[in-house]
Amino acid sequence: MKVNEKPPTTFPDFSNFDKTYYNFTTVNIKDTHQELQQRGVEVTKIIDHGAIFGFDFYDIDGNKFGVVVDK
Repeated sequence: MKVNEKPPTTFPDFSNFDKTYYNFTTVNIKDTHQELQQRGVEVTKIIDHGAIFGFDFYDIDGNKFGVVVDK
C-alpha cells in the first residue's frame, strides 16, 4: 500500500516516553533479543517493566516495534 505520509509506530506516554503501537510476543526474550542482534537488527536493552520484560527493535525503515514476554 502506498501512502502520502508514513503513519507513526509510536506514541508518547504520560512521561513523554515513546511507546510502540505494535508488540510481538515470544517464549524466550533473551534468545529472541540475541537472534535479532546476530542478524544485524538494531535492538534496545531488555527492560523489566513490572509485569513483563521487553525490548524494542527497528526495521529497515527505522520504524520502532516491541517484543514482550509475561513474567
